[in-house]
Amino acid sequence: MFNHARTLLLNQNGSPSMIGVWPGEELIPSDYRALTLPSALQTARDYLFGPDPDRLALNYRVRQYTALLHSTELEQYVLDLDPRITYQPTGPSSLRDAFGISVQVLGRMTRNVTLDSQAPGLQVLGTSHYTFTITIAEDAATIRQMIPSVRGWTVPLAFVDGLGSLIPLPGTGYYCRPTTDLIGASWSIDVRVRPTLTLGEIAALLEISGEPTLIGLFGLDNVEPYRTFQNLWRSKQGLSYRLGGLLLALIYRSEEVRLGTS
Repeated sequence: MFNHARTLLLNQNGSPSMIGVWPGEELIPSDYRALTLPSALQTARDYLFGPDPDRLALNYRVRQYTALLHSTELEQYVLDLDPRITYQPTGPSSLRDAFGISVQVLGRMTRNVTLDSQAPGLQVLGTSHYTFTITIAEDAATIRQMIPSVRGWTVPLAFVDGLGSLIPLPGTGYYCRPTTDLIGASWSIDVRVRPTLTLGEIAALLEISGEPTLIGLFGLDNVEPYRTFQNLWRSKQGLSYRLGGLLLALIYRSEEVRLGTS
């Protein structure tokens, strides 16, 4: 199938209707269905993507991983599965401007809310997209998260010289600060947070993922191509080779699951 390695790495149902829905979408064969993976492979995916990644975060990480695989001669292992690659592994991407925050009051953009950003969380769940509805009273703000799940909070609020105290947007690293003319109003906020863990940090987490995970990826039989993938992972050749070896092991093991040969 075209985009074979990328499709296995993303592991989402094929649907042509997804193109244009989220930044970073690429073609997936329409008949591809997400695989149910053995626990060791799923654990590796949890480290690579987070245990509950949304589509935006998946696209972002897959873009990083495919760019890494295509950056060295390990690209040949990608092409060996199917040489038909429809995406550009490097260069401009719709993901470049995919992250940020927007605020609307009564369906219109507003400038009456000040936005502040502190260091975002580690995004350990893999979630990038959040939406909130916030209702302002004189002494409190009610926060209702709608995406990725429905939750609610109430936080105290005080106004000084017409400017309210900071209201946290849980999980995003963002805060907002309303003005007094928004008392009694409800407004919606859409936040798209760039995943924060670096590839080096992800590799470091995989190093301590446990022996069952690494055995599930590389096996015990010392056979190709897994012997090469394991040697790359254990080598000191640099992140592109080390993480590339592990990514290829996950992709090739996923292909075994797809073919029913695992």
